[in-house]
Amino acid sequence: MNAKTIFNRLVLAMLMPATLLTTACHNTDDIIVNVPNAAIGYPLPVTVNVTLKDDGTRAEYDESPRKLAFSSGDKLFVKGNDVRAAGAREFAGTLTWVSDGTFSGTIYTQQQYTGTADELLSAANSAKATLLPAGYETLGYLSISHPGYYDADVSCVASNAFATSTPEKTAKALAVEQFSYETGYYTSGSGFVLAPQNAILNFTVAGYEASTVVDVALSPLSLNIIGSVTTDESGIATFAVGVVKNTALKSLSLTVGGRALSFTVGNHTLTAGNFSFDLSRDAAKTAAEATAEDLGMVIGADGNIYATADAAKAEGTKAAAMICYVGSDNCESEPYNHGLALGLGNANGSRPCIWQETLKNADHAKQNNSDFSPESGLQYNATHNTDEFPAFKAAIDNNGTAVPTGCSAWFLPSGYQWNQMIKACTNVLGTDNSSWDLCLAFSRVGGSNISNVGTFWSSSEFNMVSSAWAFRFEDGLWIKTMKDEQETYVRSCLAF
Repeated sequence: MNAKTIFNRLVLAMLMPATLLTTACHNTDDIIVNVPNAAIGYPLPVTVNVTLKDDGTRAEYDESPRKLAFSSGDKLFVKGNDVRAAGAREFAGTLTWVSDGTFSGTIYTQQQYTGTADELLSAANSAKATLLPAGYETLGYLSISHPGYYDADVSCVASNAFATSTPEKTAKALAVEQFSYETGYYTSGSGFVLAPQNAILNFTVAGYEASTVVDVALSPLSLNIIGSVTTDESGIATFAVGVVKNTALKSLSLTVGGRALSFTVGNHTLTAGNFSFDLSRDAAKTAAEATAEDLGMVIGADGNIYATADAAKAEGTKAAAMICYVGSDNCESEPYNHGLALGLGNANGSRPCIWQETLKNADHAKQNNSDFSPESGLQYNATHNTDEFPAFKAAIDNNGTAVPTGCSAWFLPSGYQWNQMIKACTNVLGTDNSSWDLCLAFSRVGGSNISNVGTFWSSSEFNMVSSAWAFRFEDGLWIKTMKDEQETYVRSCLAF
């Protein structure tokens, strides 16, 4: 819908009773002449000066010297409420940019008014104006709501829309202009003084072939930004999004072409201003290069890290495991002492199995309590890959899933290793929900969630003969379980 249509409808909404909104459209003059007096809005010609707070410019796009001053097609949406008993009551209207900082047009008052526009706006209760930059309708970020005659307003809404660049950067400049979302109030003699209400995030991503369509997902913000951009002749993609000021930003994860590019900006509350991020699509990141920001991502069969199983597939490989712990305290020796990952589904064909056929000492370090002393799970692979140890054998096979390049063999994690993964993933979904964040994170990346009512084996014994430790996700408790318990599951682990 173009601006003219929006604002014609806005005027209609202010001037016509609800019963007339379904009739054929007329121009504004026809409505004023034909609608009964009780429904008439009174036109008031208005010309106002508009200035911008502080440095007098909108946010600049830092790769261009162009300052985003007013341009053809810009409009100013004005609304307010006259506090005087004999005043015009509510009023609203849209003014069009004329030149320099001047906007002119018509506002419509709820009651007849004979004073000047300056007197009306000066006496109004918070006469407010919002800038509608040219082309804002096509980007879908600003919206006008008008549920009643005079309570129309302009709001900045969360949207998947974002603007990309052209070689001349004009589209991105338009995005910065629109996403600034300037709003301000009226002062007699000065007009409206506007100030940006958004933080503008500008991204430049390099490292692609020319004219490549790149999928983009931006998180974790209060709004969902997804879409695609096309690189220019140099393999560079640029785009801009607007985020409401005072948004708290600690880290930002940008997924480009299925590959996650994470970076930390610290504990920062965004101001209304301009922020630029330059990122390169470097060579694929291997599991051994994982950092804490990669928790919850997947390791492909090629040993590289991807945001999801679909992203791995797009790169010609298959996802094998989700990263659940990053750090050297994983109880494994070099070269597999960088972290731990769990398979994307339960082993043993997703069926439960027993820990051991014949109840006897399995030569594990006896663990007297669920604090667990450091203990490897990988070291038991060679001696426990037999039918006598069904849980170990199922973990080592992991439904025939290939071991990713550069990672250890599959194994049954120890109690200590389970605890390391559970603690590391406490907030991997952003809910700070203890073990549940780990068990429910897998479907997000293309795997099968760990059952939150299931119990899962560790490789750690409690009693050298009859019992081993298992973790119950339903209540987040470690329980001493008979080794021939038939209702306990296996989730394979690997070290990297």
